[in-house]
Amino acid sequence: MIHSKSLEETVLWKVYQEKIVSESTRASWVKEFCAAAVKYMMDVRHTFQNYTLHDRTHIINVLDAMGGVLGNQVSQLTVGEMELLIPPGILPHCSIPTALWKCSVPLLRQEEIT
Repeated sequence: MIHSKSLEETVLWKVYQEKIVSESTRASWVKEFCAAAVKYMMDVRHTFQNYTLHDRTHIINVLDAMGGVLGNQVSQLTVGEMELLIPPGILPHCSIPTALWKCSVPLLRQEEIT
């Protein structure tokens, strides 16, 4: 299995970046969400002392595993499908709406999504 050192090195992120306009509001939001989620996940251990450490390395390993399971099929995913995989891959133990609230990442308006 590949062991990426950053979000940008994961197969899912590389393919996502190839398919989306990198300076778009949508791409910026996903990247901001990822950064905020990594910070949020560091606090999980304060609330749930019996959990293992859910730090940046763990999150990148999960995304690497997802990319490994998908194999060559990852390039056939749409941007929307990748956006449905990446946030839950980062926050597997949390509900996304709760995480958005705690991470203080504003939601996108419909016109920013397209």
